[in-house]
Amino acid sequence: WEDNNYAHTVNHYLDSNKTRKQKLITNTIAIGLASGWMEELSINTSGEYVQVDRESAAMDLKNRQ
Repeated sequence: WEDNNYAHTVNHYLDSNKTRKQKLITNTIAIGLASGWMEELSINTSGEYVQVDRESAAMDLKNRQ
């Protein structure tokens, strides 16, 4: 994959969802680095995208204090 070459993958799963009687909501978690295709898939299926890395974990911990 190249950086922006994930549209085909996202569209594959979105097209599969179009034929389903009950649409799937896709929640994704990217661990260690950002994932554009997982974020796009989550957004387009009304799901949530979460990115977990040292910085986001530190911010979460700081916000809880």
